[in-house]
Amino acid sequence: MKRLFGIRVETTRVQILIAVSGLLLAACSGGRTELLIEVTSDLTVPDVMDRIVVMANGPNGQTQNSVADLGPGRIPLPRVLGMEHQGGPLGPFTVDVIGEKMGTEVVRRTLSVSFVKNRTMVLHVELLGECQGVTCPTDQTCARGGCRSVDVHPSELEPYDGTPPPLDASAFDSCVPDERCNGIDDDCDGQTDEGFDLQTDPQNCGSCGHSCDVPNATAACMRGACVIGSCDSNFADCDANADTGCEANLQSDANTCGSCTNRCSPPDRACCAGSCARSAC
Repeated sequence: MKRLFGIRVETTRVQILIAVSGLLLAACSGGRTELLIEVTSDLTVPDVMDRIVVMANGPNGQTQNSVADLGPGRIPLPRVLGMEHQGGPLGPFTVDVIGEKMGTEVVRRTLSVSFVKNRTMVLHVELLGECQGVTCPTDQTCARGGCRSVDVHPSELEPYDGTPPPLDASAFDSCVPDERCNGIDDDCDGQTDEGFDLQTDPQNCGSCGHSCDVPNATAACMRGACVIGSCDSNFADCDANADTGCEANLQSDANTCGSCTNRCSPPDRACCAGSCARSAC
Protein backbone atom coordinates (compact mmCIF):
# COMPACT_ATOMS: atom_id res chain seq x y z
CA MET A 1 0.00 0.00 0.00
CA LYS A 2 1.21 3.52 -0.72
CA ARG A 3 2.35 5.83 2.06
CA LEU A 4 -0.59 7.23 3.98
CA PHE A 5 -1.40 10.91 4.25
CA GLY A 6 0.74 12.46 6.95
CA ILE A 7 1.92 15.83 8.16
CA ARG A 8 4.81 16.24 10.56
CA VAL A 9 5.24 19.53 12.40
CA GLU A 10 7.97 19.39 15.02
CA THR A 11 6.77 16.35 16.98
CA THR A 12 3.20 16.49 15.67
CA ARG A 13 1.94 13.94 13.16
CA VAL A 14 -1.48 13.20 11.76
CA GLN A 15 -2.33 10.32 9.48
CA ILE A 16 -5.28 8.68 7.78
CA LEU A 17 -7.11 6.02 9.73
CA ILE A 18 -7.64 2.70 8.00
CA ALA A 19 -11.13 1.22 8.10
CA VAL A 20 -10.90 -2.57 8.15
CA SER A 21 -14.14 -4.25 9.15
CA GLY A 22 -14.73 -3.71 12.87
CA LEU A 23 -11.17 -2.71 13.64
CA LEU A 24 -12.00 0.99 13.30
CA LEU A 25 -14.15 0.92 16.42
CA ALA A 26 -11.35 -0.63 18.42
CA ALA A 27 -8.85 1.87 17.05
CA CYS A 28 -11.00 4.80 18.16
CA SER A 29 -11.20 3.66 21.76
CA GLY A 30 -8.64 3.86 24.50
CA GLY A 31 -8.13 7.63 24.69
CA ARG A 32 -6.66 8.23 21.23
CA THR A 33 -6.73 11.79 19.89
CA GLU A 34 -8.34 11.82 16.43
CA LEU A 35 -10.35 14.02 14.10
CA LEU A 36 -12.68 12.77 11.37
CA ILE A 37 -13.37 15.34 8.63
CA GLU A 38 -16.63 14.44 6.89
CA VAL A 39 -17.10 16.23 3.55
CA THR A 40 -20.56 16.62 2.02
CA SER A 41 -21.83 18.77 -0.85
CA ASP A 42 -24.96 19.85 -2.68
CA LEU A 43 -22.99 20.13 -5.94
CA THR A 44 -23.74 17.59 -8.68
CA VAL A 45 -21.14 14.84 -9.00
CA PRO A 46 -19.33 14.53 -11.36
CA ASP A 47 -20.94 17.19 -13.62
CA VAL A 48 -20.03 20.13 -11.38
CA MET A 49 -17.46 18.57 -9.01
CA ASP A 50 -15.35 15.50 -9.73
CA ARG A 51 -12.62 15.73 -7.10
CA ILE A 52 -12.02 16.77 -3.48
CA VAL A 53 -8.65 18.02 -2.29
CA VAL A 54 -7.90 18.35 1.43
CA MET A 55 -4.82 20.37 2.41
CA ALA A 56 -3.62 20.44 6.02
CA ASN A 57 -1.24 23.21 7.07
CA GLY A 58 0.64 22.83 10.35
CA PRO A 59 1.89 25.54 12.70
CA ASN A 60 5.23 25.88 10.89
CA GLY A 61 3.61 26.20 7.46
CA GLN A 62 4.35 22.66 6.27
CA THR A 63 1.54 21.45 4.02
CA GLN A 64 0.37 17.94 3.14
CA ASN A 65 -2.58 17.09 0.90
CA SER A 66 -4.97 14.26 0.19
CA VAL A 67 -7.24 13.77 -2.81
CA ALA A 68 -10.46 11.87 -3.54
CA ASP A 69 -11.87 11.41 -7.03
CA LEU A 70 -15.67 11.43 -7.37
CA GLY A 71 -18.01 9.90 -9.89
CA PRO A 72 -19.18 6.51 -11.20
CA GLY A 73 -17.40 3.60 -9.54
CA ARG A 74 -16.10 5.82 -6.72
CA ILE A 75 -17.16 5.96 -3.08
CA PRO A 76 -20.16 8.33 -2.92
CA LEU A 77 -20.41 11.38 -0.70
CA PRO A 78 -19.94 11.93 2.16
CA ARG A 79 -16.20 11.27 2.08
CA VAL A 80 -14.34 11.04 5.38
CA LEU A 81 -10.71 11.83 6.11
CA GLY A 82 -9.36 10.53 9.42
CA MET A 83 -6.51 12.39 11.13
CA GLU A 84 -4.70 10.90 14.12
CA HIS A 85 -2.64 13.01 16.52
CA GLN A 86 0.57 11.37 17.73
CA GLY A 87 2.24 13.97 19.93
CA GLY A 88 3.08 17.65 19.99
CA PRO A 89 0.68 20.62 20.04
CA LEU A 90 -2.98 19.90 19.38
CA GLY A 91 -3.23 22.75 16.89
CA PRO A 92 -4.49 24.83 15.43
CA PHE A 93 -4.23 23.28 11.96
CA THR A 94 -5.49 25.13 8.93
CA VAL A 95 -7.49 22.78 6.71
CA ASP A 96 -8.57 23.71 3.17
CA VAL A 97 -11.28 21.54 1.64
CA ILE A 98 -11.49 22.20 -2.11
CA GLY A 99 -13.99 20.94 -4.65
CA GLU A 100 -12.60 20.72 -8.19
CA LYS A 101 -13.80 20.03 -11.71
CA MET A 102 -11.12 18.78 -14.11
CA GLY A 103 -8.40 20.31 -11.96
CA THR A 104 -10.08 23.72 -11.66
CA GLU A 105 -11.26 24.94 -8.26
CA VAL A 106 -15.04 25.15 -7.96
CA VAL A 107 -15.51 25.91 -4.28
CA ARG A 108 -13.36 26.05 -1.14
CA ARG A 109 -13.82 25.92 2.63
CA THR A 110 -11.01 27.03 4.94
CA LEU A 111 -11.05 25.94 8.57
CA SER A 112 -8.79 26.39 11.58
CA VAL A 113 -9.27 23.48 13.94
CA SER A 114 -7.54 21.76 16.86
CA PHE A 115 -7.65 18.23 18.18
CA VAL A 116 -9.40 17.50 21.46
CA LYS A 117 -7.07 15.53 23.71
CA ASN A 118 -7.97 11.85 24.16
CA ARG A 119 -11.15 12.25 22.10
CA THR A 120 -12.24 11.23 18.61
CA MET A 121 -14.27 14.11 17.19
CA VAL A 122 -16.11 14.65 13.90
CA LEU A 123 -15.97 17.89 11.89
CA HIS A 124 -18.70 18.25 9.25
CA VAL A 125 -17.67 20.29 6.19
CA GLU A 126 -20.13 21.33 3.47
CA LEU A 127 -19.05 22.35 -0.03
CA LEU A 128 -22.04 24.42 -1.16
CA GLY A 129 -23.21 25.72 -4.49
CA GLU A 130 -24.08 29.05 -2.86
CA CYS A 131 -20.36 29.53 -2.13
CA GLN A 132 -19.24 29.27 -5.74
CA GLY A 133 -17.55 32.52 -6.73
CA VAL A 134 -17.92 33.99 -3.23
CA THR A 135 -14.88 35.82 -1.83
CA CYS A 136 -14.90 36.29 1.93
CA PRO A 137 -12.78 38.72 3.97
CA THR A 138 -9.47 37.55 5.42
CA ASP A 139 -9.90 34.98 8.23
CA GLN A 140 -13.42 34.14 7.01
CA THR A 141 -14.77 31.33 4.86
CA CYS A 142 -18.00 30.80 2.96
CA ALA A 143 -20.51 28.54 4.70
CA ARG A 144 -24.25 28.05 4.70
CA GLY A 145 -25.84 31.50 4.92
CA GLY A 146 -22.69 33.49 4.07
CA CYS A 147 -19.19 34.20 5.34
CA ARG A 148 -18.13 33.10 8.81
CA SER A 149 -14.90 32.86 10.81
CA VAL A 150 -12.47 30.14 9.78
CA ASP A 151 -12.03 29.27 13.46
CA VAL A 152 -13.85 26.11 14.50
CA HIS A 153 -14.98 26.25 18.12
CA PRO A 154 -14.70 22.94 20.02
CA SER A 155 -18.48 23.00 20.42
CA GLU A 156 -18.79 22.58 16.62
CA LEU A 157 -17.07 19.20 16.81
CA GLU A 158 -19.28 16.19 17.44
CA PRO A 159 -18.09 13.26 19.54
CA TYR A 160 -17.58 10.13 17.48
CA ASP A 161 -20.44 7.77 18.34
CA GLY A 162 -18.63 4.56 17.46
CA THR A 163 -20.43 3.97 14.17
CA PRO A 164 -17.80 3.26 11.51
CA PRO A 165 -18.00 6.02 8.89
CA PRO A 166 -17.07 5.32 5.25
CA LEU A 167 -13.37 6.03 5.70
CA ASP A 168 -11.51 5.80 2.42
CA ALA A 169 -7.79 5.76 3.11
CA SER A 170 -6.89 4.54 -0.35
CA ALA A 171 -9.00 7.17 -2.12
CA PHE A 172 -7.75 9.93 0.18
CA ASP A 173 -4.14 8.83 -0.25
CA SER A 174 -1.80 11.75 -0.66
CA CYS A 175 0.92 9.97 -2.61
CA VAL A 176 -0.07 8.60 -6.00
CA PRO A 177 2.28 7.17 -8.65
CA ASP A 178 1.50 9.76 -11.32
CA GLU A 179 1.82 13.51 -10.92
CA ARG A 180 -1.18 15.60 -12.03
CA CYS A 181 -1.12 19.17 -13.25
CA ASN A 182 -2.94 20.86 -10.39
CA GLY A 183 -0.48 22.85 -8.29
CA ILE A 184 -0.14 19.93 -5.83
CA ASP A 185 2.75 17.54 -5.21
CA ASP A 186 0.66 14.41 -5.92
CA ASP A 187 3.52 11.90 -5.93
CA CYS A 188 5.20 13.42 -2.85
CA ASP A 189 8.65 13.79 -4.41
CA GLY A 190 9.12 17.39 -3.35
CA GLN A 191 8.32 18.74 -6.81
CA THR A 192 5.04 20.19 -8.08
CA ASP A 193 3.63 19.50 -11.56
CA GLU A 194 6.91 18.12 -12.85
CA GLY A 195 6.54 16.57 -16.29
CA PHE A 196 4.04 19.20 -17.42
CA ASP A 197 5.15 22.03 -19.71
CA LEU A 198 2.54 24.78 -19.64
CA GLN A 199 4.21 26.34 -22.67
CA THR A 200 3.72 23.32 -24.96
CA ASP A 201 1.13 20.97 -23.41
CA PRO A 202 -2.22 21.27 -25.30
CA GLN A 203 -4.04 19.74 -22.30
CA ASN A 204 -2.54 22.28 -19.89
CA CYS A 205 -1.75 25.26 -22.08
CA GLY A 206 -0.75 28.34 -20.13
CA SER A 207 -2.30 26.93 -16.94
CA CYS A 208 -3.29 23.56 -15.46
CA GLY A 209 -6.54 22.25 -16.89
CA HIS A 210 -6.68 24.68 -19.83
CA SER A 211 -7.25 22.34 -22.75
CA CYS A 212 -6.90 23.60 -26.31
CA ASP A 213 -10.05 22.93 -28.33
CA VAL A 214 -9.71 24.09 -31.92
CA PRO A 215 -12.62 23.42 -34.35
CA ASN A 216 -11.89 21.12 -37.30
CA ALA A 217 -8.24 20.83 -36.33
CA THR A 218 -5.61 19.18 -34.18
CA ALA A 219 -4.67 21.67 -31.50
CA ALA A 220 -1.19 22.57 -30.33
CA CYS A 221 0.21 24.77 -27.58
CA MET A 222 2.95 27.27 -28.36
CA ARG A 223 4.41 29.61 -25.75
CA GLY A 224 1.42 28.99 -23.50
CA ALA A 225 -1.21 29.83 -26.16
CA CYS A 226 -3.45 27.52 -28.16
CA VAL A 227 -2.64 27.33 -31.86
CA ILE A 228 -3.62 25.18 -34.84
CA GLY A 229 -1.34 22.19 -35.23
CA SER A 230 -2.96 20.87 -38.40
CA CYS A 231 -6.34 21.16 -40.08
CA ASP A 232 -8.68 18.24 -40.58
CA SER A 233 -8.98 16.88 -44.09
CA ASN A 234 -10.85 19.24 -46.46
CA PHE A 235 -10.76 22.13 -43.97
CA ALA A 236 -8.47 25.18 -43.91
CA ASP A 237 -7.66 28.15 -41.68
CA CYS A 238 -8.49 30.91 -44.13
CA ASP A 239 -8.98 33.71 -41.60
CA ALA A 240 -5.68 33.03 -39.75
CA ASN A 241 -7.55 32.99 -36.42
CA ALA A 242 -6.82 30.10 -34.07
CA ASP A 243 -10.01 30.79 -32.09
CA THR A 244 -12.18 29.87 -35.09
CA GLY A 245 -9.97 26.94 -35.99
CA CYS A 246 -10.02 25.60 -39.52
CA GLU A 247 -13.31 27.28 -40.32
CA ALA A 248 -13.32 26.96 -44.11
CA ASN A 249 -14.89 23.89 -45.73
CA LEU A 250 -12.97 23.48 -48.99
CA GLN A 251 -15.46 20.94 -50.32
CA SER A 252 -18.72 22.90 -50.11
CA ASP A 253 -18.07 26.59 -49.37
CA ALA A 254 -18.34 28.64 -52.55
CA ASN A 255 -16.14 31.34 -50.98
CA THR A 256 -13.29 28.89 -50.41
CA CYS A 257 -13.84 26.16 -52.97
CA GLY A 258 -10.81 23.89 -53.10
CA SER A 259 -8.58 26.55 -51.52
CA CYS A 260 -8.76 29.72 -49.43
CA THR A 261 -8.30 31.94 -52.52
CA ASN A 262 -10.74 30.25 -54.90
CA ARG A 263 -14.16 31.90 -54.83
CA CYS A 264 -16.82 30.61 -57.16
CA SER A 265 -18.20 33.38 -59.43
CA PRO A 266 -21.21 33.38 -61.77
CA PRO A 267 -22.11 31.38 -63.65
CA ASP A 268 -20.34 28.89 -61.38
CA ARG A 269 -22.21 29.60 -58.16
CA ALA A 270 -21.90 26.28 -56.28
CA CYS A 271 -18.97 24.37 -54.80
CA CYS A 272 -19.18 20.64 -55.28
CA ALA A 273 -16.44 18.40 -53.91
CA GLY A 274 -13.95 21.25 -54.05
CA SER A 275 -14.77 22.42 -57.59
CA CYS A 276 -17.01 25.27 -58.76
CA ALA A 277 -20.18 24.21 -60.59
CA ARG A 278 -23.09 25.96 -62.26
CA SER A 279 -25.77 23.99 -60.45
CA ALA A 280 -26.31 22.61 -56.99
CA CYS A 281 -24.44 19.44 -56.12
